[in-house]
Amino acid sequence: MYFYHFTTASAAQNIMASSLKVGITPFSAMSKRQAVNLTNTPDPKGHGLLTGQTLKDTDPEYRAVQALGVYTPVRNPDGYYTITVADQTEAMLVIDLNISSSKLISYDKLFEKDIKNMLYPGRDKKLYDQLSATAIHSADYPFSTAHISNAQQDQEIADIINKKRKHKAPTWFFHLVDIPAKKIVEVRLKQSDGSYK
Repeated sequence: MYFYHFTTASAAQNIMASSLKVGITPFSAMSKRQAVNLTNTPDPKGHGLLTGQTLKDTDPEYRAVQALGVYTPVRNPDGYYTITVADQTEAMLVIDLNISSSKLISYDKLFEKDIKNMLYPGRDKKLYDQLSATAIHSADYPFSTAHISNAQQDQEIADIINKKRKHKAPTWFFHLVDIPAKKIVEVRLKQSDGSYK
């Protein structure tokens, strides 16, 4: 079965020369587990990816991105500063994996392994729903949620729990070890119309 991994064009070249390495998951801050993030849909939207946005110093996400220390602000001739982030949707890797592999798990299974069984065993459903929805919600705000009110954040998370807010978590899969380059059957690059070829 084909799965997809989105990344920058330069990272795609490096991956093809070696392997697709494990990285952070929605729960890495809590569980420390790393895995390769995959999806079963060839659409990059809704996965929490950076898309090459240019942020002005007046944008609410600017400070959160600046604090990462990864990007260098550029002074505009008009006197304000901007940061242009990486575009993690430049390339789409098409990967052929065995759906029954024990190394390939869904979002729900990852949550069960890392949160229900390892970190918070035996807790009530309400806590599990809250933790899962919070992780899913983070995909809507790849920089930070610091610029939205607590009330808005709480409402959006409640809407995920109550199935009133759409999300892509059902399409998320995680490979628990590096994926060899030979499993990547194709690298497609994003075109000007947003399609991949």
